[in-house]
Amino acid sequence: MTEDYGEGVVRRFWEEIFGRGDIDAMDEVFTSEYRLNDLVYREIHDLEGVKRIVRDTHYSMPGTRIRIDDQRLTVDGRVFTHFTVRVSPPQDAGSSRQSAPPGGGWEYTGMSLSRLDGGKIAESWIVWEALRAAEELASVFGVTEWRWPPWR
Repeated sequence: MTEDYGEGVVRRFWEEIFGRGDIDAMDEVFTSEYRLNDLVYREIHDLEGVKRIVRDTHYSMPGTRIRIDDQRLTVDGRVFTHFTVRVSPPQDAGSSRQSAPPGGGWEYTGMSLSRLDGGKIAESWIVWEALRAAEELASVFGVTEWRWPPWR
């Protein structure tokens, strides 16, 4: 288990696990009863589901990177994080797919509120620019109807 109790645990999830695809570290950061509350991933609520999201993201878009823009530990021990996700298009994007915008990718922002229990993340509430991100990423994957994530 990580030694850092507050912001560091949540930062580790965003930067190392989600940002770099380090799924092996997830059991060190999350409780076994972890619950995700996310409008976009509303059907995925447990740790195995979050592992699948990270795995799918890095398989389909290995250039995904996270930047922590702001992070605060609240009075009741919850961690608020404002983040920016940078997504690079897949390298095998064919001619039928739109090319990346100037700068070579897309950015979208989000916020999470995480409750910790015993130094691990027990529950998270996440809100992010899903509609804008989905429209941009769907064009890369050649998806004609809206769905998220676009590789499902």
